[in-house]
This record gives sequence, structure tokens and C-alpha cells, in this order.
Amino acid sequence: MRDAQIPNNPQLEGDARMRVFGGRVAKVPKEFTVMAIGPTARINVGTFAGISEKSEFTVKSDDKLTNVRLIARNVEPYFCEATVEGGAARVGDTVVLTKWQPSFSALKVALKADLPSDESLLPQLRGLFVSGDEPPLPAYELVDAQSESDMVLWITRPSEGEMDKTTGLPKSDETREPWVWVMSPDENALYNKQKDLKTPMSEKGLSVLKNNLERLGNLRGLYNIPLPEVGSDGPTIKYKLFAPVADGEWSTLSKDNRLRLTGAKLGTPLDWKLSRVVSADGGDIERQPEERLLSVRVENNTNRPYYIYAVNATPDAKIFPFLPLEEFTTPTLVKPGQSLDFEHHLFFEEEDEYARVFATLDPINIHILTQAAIEKYRGEKKGSLRDNKNSVEDMLREQIYRGSARGSGGFSGVPPTTLTSTGVRFMIKR
Repeated sequence: MRDAQIPNNPQLEGDARMRVFGGRVAKVPKEFTVMAIGPTARINVGTFAGISEKSEFTVKSDDKLTNVRLIARNVEPYFCEATVEGGAARVGDTVVLTKWQPSFSALKVALKADLPSDESLLPQLRGLFVSGDEPPLPAYELVDAQSESDMVLWITRPSEGEMDKTTGLPKSDETREPWVWVMSPDENALYNKQKDLKTPMSEKGLSVLKNNLERLGNLRGLYNIPLPEVGSDGPTIKYKLFAPVADGEWSTLSKDNRLRLTGAKLGTPLDWKLSRVVSADGGDIERQPEERLLSVRVENNTNRPYYIYAVNATPDAKIFPFLPLEEFTTPTLVKPGQSLDFEHHLFFEEEDEYARVFATLDPINIHILTQAAIEKYRGEKKGSLRDNKNSVEDMLREQIYRGSARGSGGFSGVPPTTLTSTGVRFMIKR
């Protein structure tokens, strides 16, 4: 999806090292505070920061980690109860998140070799997922059975003319170099139908593969973000779908049911008609091929003002915030009793696209979610890979820190609708 209204006027201002589609993002702290001690310790962080059961913290003292571990058990939006092992914890102790347990079900991965002689290479792939006490790719879980997996990493040696295949495994030629293809479990297509999920079994190739798996894991996190859905306690989110106006149709449409874009990009129709309005109840919405333009409507029937943010994601793992469009733009505040149609209209470029809207009582940095699409392997030239963005959990954790900085009292009394969200997948079914 891309913005359909903003003129294309490239320019560069400020720090050129700032994150643009996966570049540099400041690291978010991972230190929290023990707020209370009883049968368990109460820590001022919860599901809104991506914490789930079995996440582990370690007490920090004199800038060093101790042997005292706290293991999250009962996790609430802003707090978690944790059992204490290896010593005692006290109110006011600083604890460091030392083991993150994904707040969504992990992607299950099977490892396979097309040729028996290549089974000796499987440990190299396993090393991407298993290394020491903390898995390098915590969003994934290795499984033995291909039928139980979400994706399969196949070691294959594509024969001449087979490298550009996008459906089915290539025929292997043992005289060729080994590659890794990320396939669907049925072996009919590359995972998510992404033609660039192929890398050689080299150091650079495996680095590209790991980078792409991280991006796909972040996409999974966006789909399964651990937030309460927008409901009766939050504003109502609706999506407006538009289709191009046919010749001679414009004058027959009411002003409320037609739209003329200004500054539209080349190739984008200027005149559109409202096709339908759908409520954002989550899940999948089938759209018609001609429904190619999207806008967001917010109806705030609560007694509190809400900031509104939105992101778009595509199957190639690209994540693009579009409300607000620019990172340092003041977000739109929808007042109590106000209904607002946002002016940024977005154009569908893929058959399968995802949109997620966030409603918050306090400003957040939604652009920390920005992420480039999966990366195509481009040879063994030296050079660093593009940095990944911070994860969904990092964005939410930053929200927790910004809130906790307002006072020493933590989050007691903060309503559960401080940050709510809902997401919808728009698909064309063939």
C-alpha cells in the first residue's frame, strides 16, 4: 500500500543516519521496577510492552546483574506478577528483562535437506534458532514434522534454470552450490509467495536469511499484538473502501459518496466513489478488485480524547505507518463526541494487505514500527545489512517508559484503554 495523495518531492533533512525503512532506531531500555512484594513480586510492565508468561527478569545492583531471577506468571496490561528465584527481591529494585517470551504463538519451522548428502549442513540452519540459553530468533520454534510447521527451510542445490522458480522445489544438482529456500509446508510455493526468500549457505547468505526471518517475525508480532481490541470503552474505528469512478458517473454521486484526489501520484485515478464502510472488528475482509483505495474513520463516543495512529503491512514484511505520515508530525487528536474522516487515502498495491489502527490517550512513536520488505540476496559483496527496525514490543515498551516517566507512582490507576488497537486484513480472493 502506498499513499495516494502526497506529491513526490524527495528531500533529505536532519540526521541522515536516522531510520528510514529499517535503518537506525535508538534502543529502548529494558529495565523496570519492582513495585510491590508479597507472595510474588509485582513489576511495572505487562502485555502492552510485549511481556507474556515465562518472560524473565534479573535484579540489577550496582550496575551488575545478580543471581536473583523473576519469572513472569500473571501478566496484566501494565503489570505482571513474578515468582522470585535465586534470592530475594525488594520494592524499588531495578530488574532487567533478560529473556523475552514472545507474546504470540511462535512460527513453527521444519529444517529439511533435499539431498541426503546435505543433511550435514542442517546444524548450520539450526544455529539460527538455537544458541545458548536465549534463542536468537524467539519468534520461531523448531519442529521435526513438516506437516506441523508453518514454514520449511529447505537446503537445495538448484540445477541450471531452476533458480527463478517461484512454485515448488527446484530440482537439485549435487554439483551446484547449496541454497536455502523458505517454503510453505506443502512445498507448493515459497513462504508467503515471496520470491526473494532464497539465500546461499554462506555466511552472508545466512545473515540475509536471519534478517528476513526477523522481519517476518516482526510482521507476525504486528498481526498478533497483545492489546485489548477497540470496543465499547474505546473509539469506533471504521474503514472506507473506494473504487474508481466510471465515465459519466461523477455527476450522479452525492458529495458524501465521491472523492477527488489532489496531488495524486502518476497512474493513480483522480476520481473515486465510496464503495462501502466496514467496521474494524478484526479478522479478514474480502474486498473486490476495484476497491483499491482506503481511508480511516474514527467515531469517538467516549468521554476522553484519543490520539489516532495507523500502520499498513504487506506479505513481504514491509510495515509502513501512515497516520501520521511523517515521524515528527503531531498526531491527530479526536475529541470526545467527535467523528473524523482522515484525509490520507492509501492505495492497495497487493492482493493481500493488512491495516492496524491504534487509539491512545497519550502520544506514542508509531514510526518505530517502520520496516523494509524482506531483502533480496545480492551476492557476497562486503557491507553491512540494513538494520531491522525495533519490534512491536519495543514500540509498546517505549510507550510504557514514556508513561512511567510522568511520575514515580508507576501505572496504578491507569485505565485499561490507555492504548487500544484493532487490525484488519483486506484480501482479494481468487
